[in-house]
This record gives sequence, structure tokens and C-alpha cells, in this order.
Amino acid sequence: MANEGAAHRALPARILDAVDQAVAATDPDGRITAWNRAAEALYGWSADEALGRPLGEIVPVHELVADGGAGEGDLDVPRRDGSLVSARIAVTPLGADGGAVVVSTDRTPWLDLERAVGESEARLRVVFSSIDEGFCLAEIITDAAGRPVDYRFLEVNPQFEAMTGLADPVGRTAFELVPDLEQHWVEAYATVAFGDAPRRFESRSAAMGRWFDVFAVAVPPRGRFALVFSDVTERRRVEAERRDRQADERRARRRAELLAEVVGALGAADGVRPRAQRLVDVLVPRIASVAEVRLPDGSAPVVARTTSAGSEPDLTVPVPIGAGSAARLSLTLRAPWSADADDDLRLVHEIAQRCGLALGDARLREEEREIAHRLQRALLPESVAVAPGIAIAARYEAGSDSLEVGGDWYDSFILPDGRVGVSVGDVVGHGLDAAATMGRLRNALAALAPRHDGAGAVLGALDEFARGPNGSEFVTACYVVIDPVTGAVQHSSAGHPPALVVAPSGDARWLDDGRSPPLATIPVDTRPEGVTRLEPGATLVLFSDGLIERRHRPLDAGMALIERTARLHRADPPDELCDRLVEAAFAGAPPDDDAVVVCVRVERRGAISPG
Repeated sequence: MANEGAAHRALPARILDAVDQAVAATDPDGRITAWNRAAEALYGWSADEALGRPLGEIVPVHELVADGGAGEGDLDVPRRDGSLVSARIAVTPLGADGGAVVVSTDRTPWLDLERAVGESEARLRVVFSSIDEGFCLAEIITDAAGRPVDYRFLEVNPQFEAMTGLADPVGRTAFELVPDLEQHWVEAYATVAFGDAPRRFESRSAAMGRWFDVFAVAVPPRGRFALVFSDVTERRRVEAERRDRQADERRARRRAELLAEVVGALGAADGVRPRAQRLVDVLVPRIASVAEVRLPDGSAPVVARTTSAGSEPDLTVPVPIGAGSAARLSLTLRAPWSADADDDLRLVHEIAQRCGLALGDARLREEEREIAHRLQRALLPESVAVAPGIAIAARYEAGSDSLEVGGDWYDSFILPDGRVGVSVGDVVGHGLDAAATMGRLRNALAALAPRHDGAGAVLGALDEFARGPNGSEFVTACYVVIDPVTGAVQHSSAGHPPALVVAPSGDARWLDDGRSPPLATIPVDTRPEGVTRLEPGATLVLFSDGLIERRHRPLDAGMALIERTARLHRADPPDELCDRLVEAAFAGAPPDDDAVVVCVRVERRGAISPG
């Protein structure tokens, strides 16, 4: 029976660990017999460290209660790591057998909350003392029957007197300060104070000669309320005067909205004619039954008209687009808009001015785009290498999202031993810096190729150049060396998409070996290379990532599309195969980024061994 009693008195560890509060139990000698996980977390002592240790060495409960006694209080207790924790501690004796249960609750969140509340109250006082609105705290006064009859001011901010003209209001009632005050103010505030429903309203006090914008909210205890209010007397006066001009304002607003819509429509289009088309589409039928823009290049006019419109516009204004040239905007205005109204005529001229800026900008951008693309092509080789037994074709497609030149390149050249080198690369970025870097790297590779044996060695030398003062921070490149007599191919790729080989039979394989990180990134002692052989009639396809990457297409899908197209058109001449690959990759849409593709065909020559 004694053992059963002891087991009954034991505190099951699993129950203690489920308790959020820190719980410890002691034997009659004050040594710890139970120590749950919450106690470990609160005081920093593990159960293994605490069990058997005198409780007073960890939690000085003797400062709260005498030995064997019960009690409760707050203590700052040193934790295992020396930091202090504030705890609410309750000590309960276990009975005649001695020992006690000690339950501790972390007071830190409550202390933080009390401190935060104090700081919040201080900030609120600063806010209410500095805000432009009036503020007051008041309480409803009721008669013997409980009916609200007045209210007393308990606290006000400095703006209260300025907003109301009432001096020294604290402790005084509304009717003491304003004997003729309207009763509706008492009723409105009583509804809030006793109904706990915040209320926002504007109302006039004839007795005070003012209009007020009031926000009222109930605050404890019941019957009290707070007001935040502004004197809106002047605003009310201005609004009354403004009502006589509302018709003109509505018309002015319609003009402003139309002008904003025109500006937005022009900005949403790219190109001279698309912007002109957006303009006439906005004007018809908003203000005109016919709208026409004639461009200075003599091209067909851009027109929009309603089905009931006459054949000829009746109002024409110039549209200056810069460089001494101008377009013409012609309109037939429809009611209530009229060319006889000065405001409407000024609006049409302003629309023409905004349109001129937009069309001039579009024309400039089109010219810049053409210059940028011409510059990009000027940085690329004028032709491909010509060698017996090999046919090479290349294509470059400029990205449409940027007017700036990019960093994609390709090149081909004949090495001193008769082999042919072909390279494709990409300098990350756009702009003149990227283009200049691309030109240096392309020329550097062509200069380094005859001095190094093997594709990997050439990319290794180019890596050293890319890390130099005229290099770049991130470059990908693929370089292959082809022997037109044997069909042997050395290939190496530095962070670049692998080359594709398509046999005359239609079998295709990606050259996945010989790959290494991009240039000018991770140092590589030796750039690896792969070796393969092209049978007569086989085609090698190299490209930049712009050919396979699209915003809404996975990269694997892009590579699969290139492989499918190359297999399908494997018998086409290399230049036609380049065209088919570009057409398939972009499906008639402009490229997201610059793209390069190079196709190399090993001709069917008797000197080439199929082995």
C-alpha cells in the first residue's frame, strides 16, 4: 500500500510536460523531485541538472515563504546563463509528508505589455497635444430619471479652445460654457456614450456660430466618450459658393479625363502609326465622329470614324513632331463639344501638342532601334568561314524589348592546319559596355585559337582574358574545332547551351560532355573538352540561350523544339536550316532577347571517313 501511495503521489512527467507553466516539486528536504519542460525553458536548467538539487539554489522561494509554508509573489530569478527572468511564483505544500509544488509563470510578456501600454499612452498624449484637430474626453450627465441633460469636459488638447472658442473647459459642462447650446449635441453624444457605437457626422451649432466635423467614440467607463473634431465653417462657406460653379467644373473635369486618357493611350503603344491609331480610337466617339492623323512621310492617313459620320473633318490642327516636321490632326467634333467653344478648341490644340510629343518620341525610338541593331550587326562578322568540305551559315536576331545592343556573338575562322573553328558566346547584359566586351572577347578568341591545341585549351585562355582589365564578370561560350577531312570535332562549353548534332538519318544527340562553368566566374584549372566525329551530311547546330528561352516556355521545351526542327529539316542547306530554326523558336513573335544560331554541315566528300 505504501508503494501504491507513493506512485499515486508522483507527478507523471508527460502531464507536467503538457503544462505551459513551469512546475517543480520537492521532497521534504527541499530537493527537486520533478522539473517539467516549461521549467527548463524558463530557468535554463535541464531536468538532469535540476533533479536532486535544492530548489533554493535555482528558485529562491524562501524569499516568498517560510519553510513548509504556502505563498505567492513575484521574483527576479537568475537563469542558468546568468540572465534574469521575472516570474510570478506560487508555492503549495504537499501535506503532512512534506515537500511542495512550485508553479512559475513568466512575467516578461506582461512587463513588456505594461511598458508598451505606458509608452503608447505617452505617445497618444503627444499626438493629441500636437494634432491639428480638437480633442476632448467628456462624460454624460443625467437627471434623476437617467435622461441625458448635459456633458462635462474631463480632458482637452490645446486645439480644443482654438476650434471652439471655449476657455478653461475642463471640469465644466457644455451648458455652463454655452447656455444656448442645441440639445441635439447632448442626444448625439449620449447615443455614443451609452451605445458603444462610434459616429462620424457634420453639424452646425447656431449658438457657437460654427460648423463641426465630429468623430465620437465611447470610452470606459460607461457614459464617457471622446471627440476628435475640426472646425469646418470656412470649408462649408467655400462649398456653398462653389455650387454655383459646379457645371463648369464638371466640364473641366471631363476635359482633364479625356486628356489623361489620350496620354495613357499614347504611352501604351510603341511606334508612330500604332500611337496615331490609339489617338484616333480614343477621340472617336468620345468627342468626335471623325478623327484623322496625317503623317509627314506621306503614308496613308490613320483614321477612325463612327458609322454615321460625314466624309470630311471640319477642324484641322498641326501636330509638331520635332525636327521641323509636323503631322496634322483633323476632327469632326460632336455635341456637346464644339470648335466654337474656346475651352474645347484649346483642348484640341493641347491634345495635338501631347500627340506631337508622343509621335516624335516614337519616331526617335524607331530610329534609335534601327541604329542599335545596325551597330550590333556591325560588331558581328560580315561573313562566315569558307572551307572545302564544310558549309557554315549563321543568323543573328535582335531582341525587341530593348533599344540597346546586346552581348551575343558568333564567329568562324580557318586555323593554320586547315581545321575550322566556330564559336558562339553571350556576354551578360545590354548596352554599349556589353557590346564592346563582346567584340573584345570574340576577337580575343579568334586570336587565341591558333596558339592553343584543343577547344578546352582555347576557352581556358579566353577565361584568363575575361578575368583581365578588358574582360567581363560573366560570359558563356561554346567553341568547336572541326577537321573537314576526318570529320573529327573537338568541343568545349563554358556555361553555354550544348551543341546539337543531327545525322543524315535523323538521329540527334546533344554534346553534353566537355562542359564547365561560365568564364570569369569560378576558377577552373583546366577546361574540359569532348571529342566526336561527324559523318558526311551531318549537321552541327550551335546557338545562344535567346533561341530557346521564352517567358512562358520551359527551357527543356525550347531545346526539344530546336531538336525537332533540326531533325525535320536536316536535309535543308545550312542557311535555310538557320531560318527554319529561328521561325520555329519565335513562331512569328519578336524575340525576348538577342539570339544567335550557327549551322555547320559536313559535306559528302569521299575524303571523309564515315568511321
